[in-house]
Amino acid sequence: MVAAPSGVLTRVFVELPAAGSRAVRQRDRQYARYRKLFAALGERAREEQPELAPLSPLATRLIVAGITEVVAEEVRAGRIGGLDALADALLYLVLRLLADDATAERAVSKRRLRLASAR
Repeated sequence: MVAAPSGVLTRVFVELPAAGSRAVRQRDRQYARYRKLFAALGERAREEQPELAPLSPLATRLIVAGITEVVAEEVRAGRIGGLDALADALLYLVLRLLADDATAERAVSKRRLRLASAR
């Protein structure tokens, strides 16, 4: 799940708020890009599953802010090595917000099978 070195993660999640308004604006631009990405995934889910309820306008904001804050807490607590353990739970919750429980369950099951077969 985490490809960035721990020093990069520390700078992004611990030191960025102290870096000033320019750094915060840049972070906000990146958040906007991720919100667009998740919105597109939500739209695709509705194309594939028209029975899904409309995507909540808050869903993409919650996904980006939630993932960011969870990862930041882990980094600040020195638990970078444990981020992979959160992947299934984060995937499930993201897909639950973008689609529904059944879609989230299927995706997590497929991910677990892929990981098991790669071992």
